[in-house]
Amino acid sequence: MRKPTILADKNAFPICKSYERTFYHHEITLKTEGSRSGLLKAAGDAPCDLVVLAALKEDDRNILETAKRIRGVNPNIPLLLVTHHSSEDLAIAALKAGINDYFRYPLDRKEFENSLLSFLVPSLS
Repeated sequence: MRKPTILADKNAFPICKSYERTFYHHEITLKTEGSRSGLLKAAGDAPCDLVVLAALKEDDRNILETAKRIRGVNPNIPLLLVTHHSSEDLAIAALKAGINDYFRYPLDRKEFENSLLSFLVPSLS
């Protein structure tokens, strides 16, 4: 049986890496891509179960465009977004782009972990 896999963009990778103990316990694999084009290719080609995107600067619109493109190549993969700055407009745009869950930094660690696991380990949700 294949282990669940998270694909994280370069901004989200350090956030996800901090959950290593949880991932180990549930046998979850964490992979990263350094570029948007690499992320898009990996989301379409590689077996992955969840994509985590992070907009840690003023690149929210770019990250939402990436989410839309991922939706185009893999319409069923769950997408999570972490952002440093939140607004109602951004939350609505994220939903329209196909984001399944949305978090503002600093994260509520337990809430974020529960969201990750709910997409990866259905028996826990």
